[in-house]
Amino acid sequence: MAAETSELWEVEARVAAYYGGVGLVERIEEDLARGFNGDLSPEGARLYGSFHIGGAEAVERLLDAMPPLAGQAVLDIGCGVGGAVRALTRRGALGWGLDLTPEFIAAARKLSRMIGADPAVFEVGSALALPYRDRAFDHAIMLHVGMNVADKRGAMAEAGRVIRPGGAFAIYDIMRVGAGEVTEPLPWAGEAESSFLDSPGAYATAAALWFTEAARVTRSEEGIAFLEALTDPAEPRPISEAMREKIANLDAAFRSGALAPVEMILTRRS
Repeated sequence: MAAETSELWEVEARVAAYYGGVGLVERIEEDLARGFNGDLSPEGARLYGSFHIGGAEAVERLLDAMPPLAGQAVLDIGCGVGGAVRALTRRGALGWGLDLTPEFIAAARKLSRMIGADPAVFEVGSALALPYRDRAFDHAIMLHVGMNVADKRGAMAEAGRVIRPGGAFAIYDIMRVGAGEVTEPLPWAGEAESSFLDSPGAYATAAALWFTEAARVTRSEEGIAFLEALTDPAEPRPISEAMREKIANLDAAFRSGALAPVEMILTRRS
């Protein structure tokens, strides 16, 4: 057990190192100093904080599939720079964000302050050891996080611990949906040792002790369309060559039917 725990810590250290160290806070300050399209409102800046396939629209679609969120305490596990948490607060929820990467949390706090977003709590922490009491939240969300989590069952157990009975756990991850080939590297991992793709069925099995599956939607067409727009030469974006290779690999996996973005809504058992 000790060796297994050590391996999980090593995975988390690699993941945090992969996402950190890119000067996010400084880049956000520079972008917002230039005006960020002239709109510093939470709505105007919503695209900035949604680093998911489908962007801010995908976040809103996932939240639409959940129960009414106004007045509810909702945790975003793996919140990145806080785009989904700010989407929650715009719906009247009490938003909390947790991420493994300290730089993401610093950026989430900075961006939220700079655009005058409604208050939210952002904290550094692991999906495998959530720093919250039992049944602390009405609902939780997790977007594009599971691909970096080796211990899906452990993550589901922690989500099940902090979500109240009857609450929703909304997941939006890239998942294995077919037998096609997947070429690395991919956007969430520079090495195979940090990538842990699983099928929707594997997610459901990992969650089965704590949750029942209420809904599942595969978003293959949306994923392909999003990557096409992201790399459209008619609207060039500042994407590094290394990231272009990762996007090309993901696009090929989407088109082959090996991978797809998948939404899952799980309900916490009583």
